[in-house]
Amino acid sequence: MAIGLTVFPSAMLRAANISSEVIFLASVLLGPVLLVTGIVVARLNWRSDAPRFLRTRSLDLLLRPGKFALPQVVPAIQVLNALGLLLIVVAALALIRHALTQFLF
Repeated sequence: MAIGLTVFPSAMLRAANISSEVIFLASVLLGPVLLVTGIVVARLNWRSDAPRFLRTRSLDLLLRPGKFALPQVVPAIQVLNALGLLLIVVAALALIRHALTQFLF
């Protein structure tokens, strides 16, 4: 007689839901933190010929950091912005996945 662990489908679904919630929470918290970090790095490396920081829209700063920040830090700002956006998209996809599994199954 073999001794083994039996994994029930409900336990597997619970584990999948927990991992989905962890992914959602981590990405929804870290995404905006990375976007704000990109803005802070741009603000700390502001070009002298660019308009003042308070007169600049945050969306402009996120989309075109080269227009406002020093050229040395623009790649770092772009990476921070891309990772932040990616994490927000991951959070949205996790939310959509959760909603579909709740309503369809």
